[in-house]
Amino acid sequence: MGTWCARRPGWRARLWSVLLPALPVGVLAVDTVLPTDTWNEPTWWDHFLGYLAGYVGGITVLPWLLGYGITRAMRTLRAHRSRVADPATGG
Repeated sequence: MGTWCARRPGWRARLWSVLLPALPVGVLAVDTVLPTDTWNEPTWWDHFLGYLAGYVGGITVLPWLLGYGITRAMRTLRAHRSRVADPATGG
């Protein structure tokens, strides 16, 4: 999704890249948070932080950032190379 978002300008690509993984992440969040009778257990907070780090950070955010960053870096590098190789620009 990060690669797709980086290649397409505008707010629509960014909106879809957030909405598409929202359903599976949201369903797993509900499964992690509920039932509420486990909130008093000392390990509940650890499980919730593990969920945030694993599912939200590791499966959703990190791959998106890597795809977006690599795509933007490659686009910048290719643009720089084409400017250097084009004699009309004086490079």
